[in-house]
Amino acid sequence: MALILIAYASRHGHTAKVAERLADDWRCAQHEVLLANVAHGRMDPLVAAASAIVVAAPVHYSRHPRRIENFVRRHLGGLHAAPSALVSVCGALAGQWAEGPAEARRYVDALLELTRWRPRMVLSVAGALPYREYGFMTRWFMRRVSAWTGRPTDTSRNYEFTNWSDVDRFAVEFQSLLEPQGAAGAAAPGESASPDVIPEMRCPPVLR
Repeated sequence: MALILIAYASRHGHTAKVAERLADDWRCAQHEVLLANVAHGRMDPLVAAASAIVVAAPVHYSRHPRRIENFVRRHLGGLHAAPSALVSVCGALAGQWAEGPAEARRYVDALLELTRWRPRMVLSVAGALPYREYGFMTRWFMRRVSAWTGRPTDTSRNYEFTNWSDVDRFAVEFQSLLEPQGAAGAAAPGESASPDVIPEMRCPPVLR
């Protein structure tokens, strides 16, 4: 089984939650997972030990965190030597904003162009609006953006928009890069996971 490194950055905790979901999925499939915040400690030994690497990063103020950019630049050789993927957690995909998918793609393209990284897979998923965790100015700014893009504006509560079935489906598809063709339980890229996966399940049926 593979040793998968999930290197992530998370400002308000939601990207960490996405990373933890992926880690749970792959552990259920009997892979070993290293979950590491790029802001903490040296990543070199973890990258060297990993047989696959997933980078999970939020989008804030129209870009991914600089520490993610720096991580990718520093470890570009390792990211290209092993199967690697980017998981971009982006508020532009939340709600019904028609331009959201194109906006999310622009953020991904900007990161890849800046770092010259060519991951094997990319997933963009909607994130969260943790109004109650924001400071005053961030809460005010995000409420204005939400009003413009059709997202909730009640700042007395937090909102979560991630489609967890998409996260689980990505886990299955990435897993197929790590296993021999035809291996039992592997799903080919592009195949759909079970539509019955729900957020509360810690071991999705499709990965059991």
